Amino acid sequence: MTRYLEVVRSFARKDFLIAWSYRGTFIVGAIGTFYQLLIFRFVSKLIGGGKLIGTPDEYFRFVVVGIILTGVLRAATSAAAANARRDQVEGTLEVLAAQPMPVALLALGWSAWPVCEALVDGLLTLVIAIPLGFTQVSPNWVPLVASLLLSVLVFLAIGFAAAAVVVASQQGGQLPALIAAGLTLLSGAFFPLAVFPAWLRTIADLSPLTYALRALRASTLPGSGSAGVVHDLAIVGGSAVLLLPLSVLCLTLALQRARTTGRLASF
Repeated sequence: MTRYLEVVRSFARKDFLIAWSYRGTFIVGAIGTFYQLLIFRFVSKLIGGGKLIGTPDEYFRFVVVGIILTGVLRAATSAAAANARRDQVEGTLEVLAAQPMPVALLALGWSAWPVCEALVDGLLTLVIAIPLGFTQVSPNWVPLVASLLLSVLVFLAIGFAAAAVVVASQQGGQLPALIAAGLTLLSGAFFPLAVFPAWLRTIADLSPLTYALRALRASTLPGSGSAGVVHDLAIVGGSAVLLLPLSVLCLTLALQRARTTGRLASF
């Protein structure tokens, strides 16, 4: 176990050093976060109150949670695929695939730093949002942490499956972005599902992000209702248990196919 953790730490350290060499990106990201939050703050004042949206302050708090979790979603779903493609192009994928370590560990190494960075960005988002109106929150820490951890596992599973597509086809680099955009739209990240038509709400019920957002909001925001948190967490956890082994299997088969056809060393 210690050796496996050291492998993941090595991957994360490498990605961190690369990111740290472009420190200006952090400043640009912080400015972009402030700009996005400011827009939604003004939008919340424009919308006003309503039984679906709530007061401007309630809607702003609703959106902030959506922004934080979808940021983690984008990072977790895109990291493995992006790094797999990078290793294909740089010619290092063949070396990595030949190492005596589980495929799941390789995929986790690809994703470790981007997910940690997204969680830090989420904390930064929260800090910036507080003076803009993200106040009067009452976090329930146990379900809050559980919802974040389980959400990350589900998002990683989606990312591993996307990496399998990239390894197998040497294409599909835009697939994670499309998946993240679709889940963000369908799961009520920026507006309540009650505004959807009935048929779209039915599709939203199939998305694990829907339940992850609901659990996180219920664990954080006042008046969100906490009666269904256990149910929502059970669905997110069940999705993780189902999707993680399946996605690792897909990535394993993709690497085996690429090795057989000689695509590990080509791009």
